[in-house]
Amino acid sequence: MPLVGPRAWAQGLRLPATNSASGVTVTAAPPSTFGSPSIGVSGKPSDKGSKKLEAFGRIFSNLLAGGLILLSLFTLIVLINQGMFSRLVISNNVQSAASFWSDYGKACQLTHHGWVAQSCSQNEVTTTSPTVWAAVGDRLADQWSLELDQGAPLFVSTCVVGGNKAVGWGVLVFVAGYTTYPDCVPLNGPQLIAGIALLETTVRNDQGVYLLTLYSDLNTTMQTVHEYTNSDGTQQGVLPYPLRTVVTTDGSYSYDATGEDFVILSTPLGLRYTVNVYCLSQIQVVSDFGLPGWSQGKHGGVPLSPAWACGNEVDSASELIAIQVLLIVLTVLALNGDVYITFEGLSFEKGLNGIVPYNPKQKHGSTFIVSVYWLGLAILPQSCSMLRPFVAGTVAENHFKPNTAEHKEKMDSAVRYRYTRGNCVT
Repeated sequence: MPLVGPRAWAQGLRLPATNSASGVTVTAAPPSTFGSPSIGVSGKPSDKGSKKLEAFGRIFSNLLAGGLILLSLFTLIVLINQGMFSRLVISNNVQSAASFWSDYGKACQLTHHGWVAQSCSQNEVTTTSPTVWAAVGDRLADQWSLELDQGAPLFVSTCVVGGNKAVGWGVLVFVAGYTTYPDCVPLNGPQLIAGIALLETTVRNDQGVYLLTLYSDLNTTMQTVHEYTNSDGTQQGVLPYPLRTVVTTDGSYSYDATGEDFVILSTPLGLRYTVNVYCLSQIQVVSDFGLPGWSQGKHGGVPLSPAWACGNEVDSASELIAIQVLLIVLTVLALNGDVYITFEGLSFEKGLNGIVPYNPKQKHGSTFIVSVYWLGLAILPQSCSMLRPFVAGTVAENHFKPNTAEHKEKMDSAVRYRYTRGNCVT
């Protein structure tokens, strides 16, 4: 059965007559060569210079296609390294106007029983609801009990982070002092505090809740600095054991293990490949930021501020990577013949062993037929000869003769093969 189409690669091929099997007359349009004339579409010899230029153009287009394949692979590697599928990095949040901190109130006082009655302003209470505000006061009193033992009440400033036109979010921060109200944006070195707590909204079990993340000056488990390693390899000092509490809208509460908030779920490729964008509340160390002022525990002595570790996670990301790599491999396999011939053409030499351009003036010898899709494997060394493409047969006088040898003939790197492309084998 004749081989037709791009699977045929031939030596010394002549213009065919009518295909006896299909009755269709087809004409060879072989690729251009270096240093020898070719047959054009009209069948007349073309200008040597123009054919050389055409050959250069074909080589350039092949190199461009190969470059695009390599670019897609390089882009995939870069995106993976930059956290396209998995990323978690500390988002700095220091006490400064540049980080959108501002004063909200300096009125609240806290005892072992919660907020001192009528001490907080109406503006502060209405940031949540009276029920939630009272529950938050109870939690602060319980978790700052050691500081309250030093002397009650504690003086609690409220600060807003965000909550303006420049950003699309806002949180409330409580900064507790032993004897005075701390500043939200300190400017004169360290200000000694009893504790700091971050209040924000989030979702648990499809229900909206409040998340309270707290640092206590006298809680010994919170004073050890840990170097948190971001997914990009950088490091940031944090206090790894803050107290995290979820407060529901009815005032009930429970401890929270993760501190997950700012949750956004996206399913552009379906539920199996859900993209989860989120943050984890943290207490970060700010000693390396060169701030004019900062908060630090009176007894703990660690410069600190509430912050977040933010990032994203893609479900079944390994499958997406495998699919992309498979597509790249299949593309390379489909084009490996072009890749091999392109590099042969770049050598600018005649009489090379292996695959060399088709010479229409050659009138002797047979035509060797191999598959274009495996041509690149012809360069494999002798130790890998079993992987070289089979020689399917020969063509003489425009008739295909299949290879009937008991052991299929393999392409030999020591033998010169000539190639052409097009529907020209009958």
